[in-house]
Amino acid sequence: MNKRIFFLFTVVILAFMAACSGNTKNAAEPVPPAGQETPSTEEPSAPAGEKPAQDNGKEPVQDSNSGKEPAGNADGTNPDLFKSGLFIDWNSVDDPLIDDRLKTALQSFLTAVTKPDEASYEKIFPNHATEDRADFRNVLEEPMNYRFDKVGQAIEEDGRILVPVSGTSRDDVFGIRDFSNNLYFKQNAQNEWEVIMID
Repeated sequence: MNKRIFFLFTVVILAFMAACSGNTKNAAEPVPPAGQETPSTEEPSAPAGEKPAQDNGKEPVQDSNSGKEPAGNADGTNPDLFKSGLFIDWNSVDDPLIDDRLKTALQSFLTAVTKPDEASYEKIFPNHATEDRADFRNVLEEPMNYRFDKVGQAIEEDGRILVPVSGTSRDDVFGIRDFSNNLYFKQNAQNEWEVIMID
């Protein structure tokens, strides 16, 4: 009989110890009274399709592709703020190959393109019908979509002066993009600078 009591006592002790070791995890967490939910320590999840709020004391970072550029950005890269015309700093055009007369001819030509002034364009570029490889005719037809920003380093070759000009253009297909063209100048019989070719 003593063996039987001892055996039962041992089983009860082992069962008690097993039950206690399984509840050690829950011992640290209070058990709520019946009918109440256990408070969660996890962050609340946001509804589907929404990002969770970040409460780190800072404004959330805006996605760079989600909004328009700042209103102060009028440099020609925002289609809504695009400004056409001539934005060349003529005082900074300091090139030994571009003398004052050539600079005046270049300025007159680009002004005629951006106004547009077809008569002046054709006067400075008399063979425009056959030598306009860059299709500056488009600029004459849509000057509101072109801006000229820079005159590059001139090159002398075969009695003519190649003058690179660059800027940005805007269209519905490509948006805002950079362009660069070479204007070839040569003096005519009256020693006036004319555009003889564009590429």
